Amino acid sequence: MKNNFTNSISLIGLLFTLALQLGCASDKLEEQNIKSTLSEVVQNETQIDSFNIVLSSAGGITGLGGGYTLTSNGIVKHWKQLSFVKDTVLWEKEFDLSKILDFKNELDTSGILQKDYSETGNMTTRLNYNLQDTSYTWTWKGKGTGSNIPIEINDWFNNVLVFCTDN
Repeated sequence: MKNNFTNSISLIGLLFTLALQLGCASDKLEEQNIKSTLSEVVQNETQIDSFNIVLSSAGGITGLGGGYTLTSNGIVKHWKQLSFVKDTVLWEKEFDLSKILDFKNELDTSGILQKDYSETGNMTTRLNYNLQDTSYTWTWKGKGTGSNIPIEINDWFNNVLVFCTDN
């Protein structure tokens, strides 16, 4: 009888130990799932939708032009259209993404997204704002600066040009 009692206690102890190990393994698995889920949420919340902002001027006798492209990955390109077939990149630099995001956010809140500007002239300046599912284009007479810049983005446009030319 003592043997059966000892065996029963040993069996209960073994089952208890096994249950604890399974429980701990389950907790570790649950903890890994929680960490994985949190990691996915953080990545999704901080992911930046791709966009680009293109400032360009073209026209005159040749119709050729140039400009700047600011991208959601922090790259800014300065380019010239030296032929009717292909643009030539003059320089390409990676900048602090926060400054480019500031420009994007300022454009988003400027009020221009609800406006239509489509003037052209001998020289025409163009602003393209390309999001994942929408593209906006505004044009105005002149070579970038001056009184023809839409009022909603006058300061913004000049600040972006200064940023691109000073760097």
